[in-house]
Amino acid sequence: MSKPALLMVTTGFPYGQGESFVVAELAHLAEQFDDITLAPCVFTPDKPPRPVSQQVELAYARARWGAARLMHVLGSLLRALWRYPWLGEAMSIIGRPHRLENVKELVRSLYRARLFEQFLEQQQAAGKRYDLIYFYWLVPEIAGALSFRRRSVPPGDRAPTIVARGHGGDLYEELRPGGYAGLTDLITTGIDQIFCISEHGKNYLINKYPGLATRFQLARLGVVDPGFISPQPADDTLSILSCSFMVPGKRLHLIIEAIDVLLTENPEVAVRWTHIGDGELHDQLRQQVARLLGGRRVEVIFKGYMRQSDLVAYYRDA
Repeated sequence: MSKPALLMVTTGFPYGQGESFVVAELAHLAEQFDDITLAPCVFTPDKPPRPVSQQVELAYARARWGAARLMHVLGSLLRALWRYPWLGEAMSIIGRPHRLENVKELVRSLYRARLFEQFLEQQQAAGKRYDLIYFYWLVPEIAGALSFRRRSVPPGDRAPTIVARGHGGDLYEELRPGGYAGLTDLITTGIDQIFCISEHGKNYLINKYPGLATRFQLARLGVVDPGFISPQPADDTLSILSCSFMVPGKRLHLIIEAIDVLLTENPEVAVRWTHIGDGELHDQLRQQVARLLGGRRVEVIFKGYMRQSDLVAYYRDA
C-alpha cells in the first residue's frame, strides 16, 4: 500500500534563508509520505533554492508574483467577493482603529485565498491529489484550501486533511500593524488541526476559541541531534554564542546590555560574543556594540548567515 501524498506550503522554502526548521521536519515526513511537494508562496527566480529531494511546485508563487500578477489579483479578488463570507469581517474592522490598514489586509487575504484555491483546482485537473495539505504558517491561503475541499473534491473521493503551524506574527493578531489578520475566524473554525510552537500560543488559541480546544496542539520546532557536544573554549575568556536572525523579535540588544552590565561589575573578565545570523538590525546592533562595549575587554564577532549544515559544522569545530 502506497504512502499518502503531502503538499507542504511554505513562505519561501526552499528559496531564501528562512524556515530552516523545515529541513528537520522533511526528514521525518519522508518516513510517512512517499510523495511530498513543496509549494513556496514566494521565490526569487535569479537565486537558486536550497537543495531538496522533494518536488518544488512554483505555480502558485508565479501566479501571485509573476508578470500577470495584476490580472490574477483582480480576478481572484472578484471571485472571492462572492465565494467567501467576508461582509461580517468588513463591518467589524470598519469600526476599529487602523481602518485603512485593516481593509487592505482583508483584501489581500481574500485574493490570496481564492488564488490558492484556483491553484488547487489546477492541480486536481492535472491529476494531482493530496491527502494532507500542511501550511507551515497560519496564512490566508488556508481559507482557499478549505473552500477547495468543500466545493471541488468529487463525491466519493477522500478529502484532504488540512493542518497548519502557528508561530508568532501569524498567530497573535495584536502583533499585526492594525491588530487584525484577515479571515482568521473562517480559517480557525474550518481547519482540522493547528500545531503551535509554544504552550503560550496553544493557550492563546484555546482562550480565543474555547469550543475548538481539541484542534489546538503543541508541536515545538526542533532539529536532528547532531550527535556531539560542542568543545569548550581553551582559554579563560567567557565565550557566548548566539544564533538567530537580527530582527526585533529576537531581542539581541539584551545580550549587548547584559555584557555591558557584566563588564561593569566584573571589569577583569574578558568576553567573546559570537553571533550567527543576519537581518535588518545588523547596523543598529553594530552601533550599540560600539556605544556600550567599545574599548572594553570584549570581542564581538558577527558571522552572518550560515546554512544549517555549515552551522552544525561550526558548532562541532569552533
